[in-house]
Amino acid sequence: MSKLAEIHDMCLEYESDIVSDAEMLEDKRIKAYKSRDKEFFREILPVLNAIEQDVKSYREYILSMMEV
Repeated sequence: MSKLAEIHDMCLEYESDIVSDAEMLEDKRIKAYKSRDKEFFREILPVLNAIEQDVKSYREYILSMMEV
């Protein structure tokens, strides 16, 4: 497999993680709304943290590829 194909595959993995987290974010928001209890919105915070970490890791990966 070419180096470019490997980079592409890694990007797909990072993006898949971000999409999965975004879907979880949607689920938590819907659950919070249906519960009619604003405290359930706190459950969104760990998901946002996960998205933030995924994006940071993806960014670092891309930047590392630019250094090579």
